[in-house]
Amino acid sequence: MKHKLLLCTLVTLACVATLLVNPSVLSKNRSRVVINHAFQPLALPVLDNDEISASTIQRGFEIAPVPLNLKGKNRALVGLGSYIVNTGGCNDCHTNPSYAPGGDPFQGQPEQINVPCYLSGGTDFGIVRSRNLTPDSNGLPAGLTLVEFIHILRTGEDTTSPGDPPFDNGLLQIMPWPVFGKKTTRDLTAVYEYLRAIPSRPSCL
Repeated sequence: MKHKLLLCTLVTLACVATLLVNPSVLSKNRSRVVINHAFQPLALPVLDNDEISASTIQRGFEIAPVPLNLKGKNRALVGLGSYIVNTGGCNDCHTNPSYAPGGDPFQGQPEQINVPCYLSGGTDFGIVRSRNLTPDSNGLPAGLTLVEFIHILRTGEDTTSPGDPPFDNGLLQIMPWPVFGKKTTRDLTAVYEYLRAIPSRPSCL
C-alpha cells in the first residue's frame, strides 16, 4: 500500500514539475483536445471553372446509358446535358418502366436503365402520359426546336405536347418545369443537345 502511495506521489510531482518548467504543455494539450473534437471540413481540391466543366462533362459521358450520336453535335454540351439529365430524374418519368427487369435499385437490385425505352415517354399518370423526348424523324427532341424547348421549360406553356396537355390555367401540371426553368440557358441548351444525341425510340406504352 505504501509503495502505491509513493508511486502516485512521485507521478504527481513529476507532472507538476513538467508544468512549472513548460506551462505551454497544458495549453497545447487542451488545444489539441479541442481540435480533435472540433468539426474538420473535408479538404476539397481547388478547381477552376474549366476543370469543373471538364469533370462534369466526362462524368456525363460515363453515366449515359445509351450510345450517343455525336455527329454534328457539340461534344461538351452533350456531356454536360447527359450529366444534367441522368442526375436530374428525367428517367423516372420519361422511361417506361424506368428500369429493366431485375435492375431496379429501389428493390436492392444492381441498377440497369431500361435502355430500349430510354426517355421515350409513355408513363401513365392517370390523365396524361409522359412525353417522348427522343429525336423525331427530323432529329428534333420531342419534335421541338431549341427555342420551343427552352420556352416550355421556362414557362410551362406547351401547346404541342400529345402527352401532357395544358390544364385549365394553360400550364403543364406533371412536368417539373418550375425546377428546370431555373437552369441557365447554357444548361438547358446542353440538355437539348444531349437529347439530340440519344437514339430515337417509339414510345413504350
